[in-house]
Amino acid sequence: MLGIWPATGAFSDVGPILDRGMKMALEERGMSVLGRPIKYIVRDSATQAGTATRRVEEAVDGEGAKFVIGPWSSGVALAVSEVAKRKKVLHYFSGGTEDISGARCHRYSFQWAASPYTAAKTVVDNFMKANPKARRWHLLVADYAFGWSVEKYIKEVGPTGTRSASASSPTTCRRRRRTNPTSWR
Repeated sequence: MLGIWPATGAFSDVGPILDRGMKMALEERGMSVLGRPIKYIVRDSATQAGTATRRVEEAVDGEGAKFVIGPWSSGVALAVSEVAKRKKVLHYFSGGTEDISGARCHRYSFQWAASPYTAAKTVVDNFMKANPKARRWHLLVADYAFGWSVEKYIKEVGPTGTRSASASSPTTCRRRRRTNPTSWR
């Protein structure tokens, strides 16, 4: 079993937590499933599709991984999902893009997180309950697969005229600020 978590890159803060959770779950099950021992290996997705897919292919081909857990990033997971399909290994993913369980769904990928529609609907319903007089919305979304999916559904279930803008990840923003300080104006 391969855990493909972000140890570097934009989501490196959550990678060690995800890895620790996976190890705890496996240890709780005695490092076995249905009486079969589990060998758990970990690779850094680097929050990059190319890096993650290469490392998944290496683990499947070189170490015989039959199950892939992760990565955290929806966009990276879409790429890993294609490797799982091609290599015919199970891919279990927690991210929020609708494509992995929709248009790009296949028999080897499984998504366990709440859908972007559920996330959007929950936010809209609770916000409108707390702010019944709200008439205008301005939405700031993450500029990657999950953010785009949530944006689509917020506009669908939210008030008419919802406006949005995307924001790059904090890593990208810091990099842009250093190289082009006028890009923020």
